[in-house]
Amino acid sequence: MAEKTMVKVRGFGGDSQVHRVTGEPEELQTVVNEAIRTGDRFVSFAVPKGKKLSVIAKRVEAIWQE
Repeated sequence: MAEKTMVKVRGFGGDSQVHRVTGEPEELQTVVNEAIRTGDRFVSFAVPKGKKLSVIAKRVEAIWQE
């Protein structure tokens, strides 16, 4: 079974949402950290079926593989 990379994003009401994304956790962590370091508000992830997910970089709580 192929591994799935997941991203947990904190919502505005204190809840969190988990999204399936494409890429290795280490690569995605670097992208998020770079966005925060340079002051970019949003970070985008590729998701299955060629779509994109954009979230507020500072709200990314966790990135892992299942």
